[in-house]
Amino acid sequence: ESLGWNKDSSFQGFDSAGSSGSAEDGDGWLLMTSQLRRTRQTARPLLEDDRFIVKSGMRRVHTALLNEINSGAYDGFTVEDIERTDPHELETRAKDKLRYRYPQGESYLDIVQRVRPLAMEIERERRPVLVIAHQAVLRTLLAFFKGTPLEEMPYLEIPLHTVLKLSIAAHGCTVEHVPLPYAEGDIKTVASFTGSVVEESIQGG
Repeated sequence: ESLGWNKDSSFQGFDSAGSSGSAEDGDGWLLMTSQLRRTRQTARPLLEDDRFIVKSGMRRVHTALLNEINSGAYDGFTVEDIERTDPHELETRAKDKLRYRYPQGESYLDIVQRVRPLAMEIERERRPVLVIAHQAVLRTLLAFFKGTPLEEMPYLEIPLHTVLKLSIAAHGCTVEHVPLPYAEGDIKTVASFTGSVVEESIQGG
């Protein structure tokens, strides 16, 4: 799979809940997505259903803070492409995935700085929050809530077709893996049973 900002998506997720309850109970919830095409594609069934939006009290925010890691000069490249043209780059990245920065792009440490304000905002939310983002960003958010050391963050597993439901409390958070029983992932069904979700789409990190 190629690196880059606008590939199509398949559902993969994690859920970070500051409160319990269903997104369909009318109490209001927040949908946060990146500004990239594939996250909007994932959210489309929600965004195009006016009746569901009114019934659930959904509010939506599209923010560049959730965009995938910027692969810079390698945007659109596959790993095989980089192996063929610049194998030393993959070797450098493998030695220090946390600090490696794509030429003209970003590193995981850059994402930490970008995502931290948003993570703090999610932590303060009392509403359910459904976040649609990307793998490197999800690892960063997951590490923030779990208190994972920075050096371990780039290697956190974000499984496909699975919701990672985070229940956040003062003492930390618990993580529940909820496999989706369908290959494509029904975003409306996810919204109906989860308090909040962080969804991710690519290979990215």
